[in-house]
Order: sequence, then structure tokens, then C-alpha cells
Amino acid sequence: MRPLQVVNLMNELYTIFDAIIDEHDVYKVESIGDGYLCVSGLPNRNGTLHAKHCADMAIKFIQALLNFRILDHPNERVRLRVGLHSGPCVAGVQISLRNGSLSMWSSRGGSIPPPAVPICGFDGNGCTASVFEMYKGYFLLGIALFVVTISGSTFTVGFLIHAKFVEGRRSNMSWKIPFALLTKSKPKRAERTAASRSRHSIRSNQTNISSPTHSTIGSLARSRIFSLYSYNGEKCIVRSFGSTTMAKALTVAQMTECRTMRLFGHENVNRFLGLSLDGPNVLAVWNFCLRGSIRDVILSENAMVKDVMFIQSAIKEICEGIHFLHNSPLQFHGGLKSSACLINDRWQVKISYFGLRWLKSSQKNGAKGK
Repeated sequence: MRPLQVVNLMNELYTIFDAIIDEHDVYKVESIGDGYLCVSGLPNRNGTLHAKHCADMAIKFIQALLNFRILDHPNERVRLRVGLHSGPCVAGVQISLRNGSLSMWSSRGGSIPPPAVPICGFDGNGCTASVFEMYKGYFLLGIALFVVTISGSTFTVGFLIHAKFVEGRRSNMSWKIPFALLTKSKPKRAERTAASRSRHSIRSNQTNISSPTHSTIGSLARSRIFSLYSYNGEKCIVRSFGSTTMAKALTVAQMTECRTMRLFGHENVNRFLGLSLDGPNVLAVWNFCLRGSIRDVILSENAMVKDVMFIQSAIKEICEGIHFLHNSPLQFHGGLKSSACLINDRWQVKISYFGLRWLKSSQKNGAKGK
């Protein structure tokens, strides 16, 4: 049976027994567990009838149980044991053994009653305060400073990591040139501008050597691969590698190569400005050299071709540029020829069109497929 069912059963039995006790000259001293301690002839004496009253009451108890049914267990019967003791009742002594752990103080922090005077006194001044209580303000201030320091350090470290990540991402993408920022130069206008700059350069250097600018722009105009563009207000040479489908998904190594080339700063290596991948074609953008390539200078029959000092200087600069590329992550040029050796307005040779082997090979494969 469940506890609640047991309690209900005992309540029903005690109700029946109490009613029977009231019908007889019997006094219930107390309930001991599931038993009754009853006496007759007290507090009012009834001579020798106390045995009869107790016996009659016991018989009534037994008869009542014959018709009693347990609500949840109707097939079960309640059994009753009755014991009688007759004789004069002189006095009653009740002895109870109490366990301090079961007393009212067991639920109040101990098994014994508290002392008459608290340990720290009634005003609490009888005990020395703990270090924390004495310096609570300093402790709280220290904890607050510690939390602020940890929070500030965490925020600073997170900010620096984020800034480094953003800077790395920006640096990694610095070679990307939006196609909208590239403007193709018109041949006639470009030729007039370049010729004007060439004449100004000739006058400033006080030389009678003619400029190959006209032939340079003419060769760019005739080329199907190279074109003259303007990027951020500066002229640049653009090499086309065909449809942008060739570079839809650049690998990490390819992007690293573009970033490395973008950071080259040797005086005999032409500056790589970046790639344009969002236009109709993949475009490699290089710095524009006013006097074109060594091939352009030779074909223009410029007087500088016969200058021994220029020839020696050009050979030396080509060697230095090649040496730089061989010691760079690229390790070699891969397509060095006279048209890849450009000359700026100071007659300084700069090696160009290096790297991007993956684009060049894709272009060759596309040409073979056609």
C-alpha cells in the first residue's frame, strides 16, 4: 500500500474505535503506534466492573472489524490483537527515550539546544570579524579591477586578431582590380598625350634622341593581347587572357602568387598592379613604361640602340632583374623575350609579364582547343 492509503486506513479504524470507546466506561490513555492503551475505572472508580467494560469494548472492536473492508483491497482483512490485564490501577509511569537528533533542534543547525548567550554575544561584537568582512571594500574593488582587466585584455586581443585578419584579407585582395576602374585609352588621344610627354622629356634631358612613344602606342594598338588602359588616372598596360571562366575559382597558391607579385619593388622589375576578374575577360594590369620594349626601340631605329653605354646598362639591368626573379618565390620568368623587357622614360630597363603561369597555360590550352 502507498503511504497515503495507509494513513487513510488508520484514520478510518481510529474513528471506529473512538466511537466504541465513547460507548463504554473506558478511558483512552494514548495511541502507541498502531495500538491503543485503554483503561477502565479511571479517573472515576467503578469497583470490579473495569474488567467487564474492557472485555465488552474488545468484543465490539472485533465485531466491527468483521464488517470492515479496506477500500483499495476489499479481499484483505484487518486483524486485531487484544490483551487484557485486570487488577487495581495504583499509578502509571510513562518513560520516553528521546534522541536529541530527532528533537526540534535537529532542524535548526544542531542536535542540542543553543546556549543561553550566543557565541558572539547578542550584539555580535564578541567575535573577531573575518579578513573578508574587515576589508570587504578592498576585496570587491580588487575583484572589479580584475574583471575589468580581463575583459579589457580579452577585448583588446580580440580586436587585434580581428584587425590582423581584416588587414590580411585586405592585403591578400590588394591585387584585385575592379573592371569598372579600368578605362581603355583611345589610340589618337593616347598618342598625342604620349608624344607631348616624350617631347617634354627630350627637352628636359637636352637630347636629340627621338622618342619611340609613337611606335610603342602603335604596337599596342595592333596587338590582340596587350592594350593601353587608364587605372586611377595613370596609364597601364593590360594583357588579356580570355574569358573570366578561366579564373572562376582561384586557389590559395594562385592568390598568394598574385599578392607576392603585387609586392615586388625591384628597380629592374616592372610593377604588377593586379588582376581584373569581374569583366568580360581576365586582365593582367602592369605599369606603363613610356618608351615601350627593347623590341620597340630596336624596330624604331632609335639612336640609343647604337649607344654603347645604353647597351651595357640594359644588359646589366636585365641581369639584375632576372637575378631578383630567380631568388623570388616565382623562381623564374617563364617567358623572357625582348618584348617583355620594357624601358621607362629614364631609359631604365624593367622586366615585365612574369608569373601567372596558370593563366598563360589556360590561354594556350584554349587556343589549341579552338
